[in-house]
Amino acid sequence: MTNSDKRALVEECRKSAMTAKEWCASKGINYSTYMQWASRINKEDRNATSKPMQWCQFSN
Repeated sequence: MTNSDKRALVEECRKSAMTAKEWCASKGINYSTYMQWASRINKEDRNATSKPMQWCQFSN
């Protein structure tokens, strides 16, 4: 899987109305693997644009 593929999946999770764990379960993706992808993307984004870290959609 390419970095672009991983970024697309992380973005899909962030736009969903689910928690990261729920989204991973629905997609058959290991939660720990997803967290590695999200961490790497957060670090890349933070270094490139000073964006705040985001793991997935937050609900109230």
